[in-house]
Amino acid sequence: MKKNLLRNICIIETVILLVLIISSIFQSFLVSNPESADLKEFISTFTEENNYFPEVGYIPDASTAKAIGSRIIDNLAQHKGFGITTVTYDQENRLWLVDKGYLFSRGGFVIIEQDSGKVIKALLSK
Repeated sequence: MKKNLLRNICIIETVILLVLIISSIFQSFLVSNPESADLKEFISTFTEENNYFPEVGYIPDASTAKAIGSRIIDNLAQHKGFGITTVTYDQENRLWLVDKGYLFSRGGFVIIEQDSGKVIKALLSK
């Protein structure tokens, strides 16, 4: 009797654990819609002293530029496959050029400002 009870409790715990694991995996793939808000008004509540601006800029190295630029090009080209990405740095103007090409479709390039992280230009290749 006790063995059956313990076995049933173990089965129930296993089922609950599986349900929790499956639901957490499923939820990790969901993308929620962002809420609408007036962010300019929100930003105005902060003073300049509260602004964090690193000396090396928000895009400090080639790997950061590659990761951000590659995602922008993927969205621009509506492509999720593997592509070859190259990164070039303009030291004088502090700009990153990220170029990504795909095997069977056109890619694109993005120019990103190192200091602010602002995308200066984003175009598809011909």
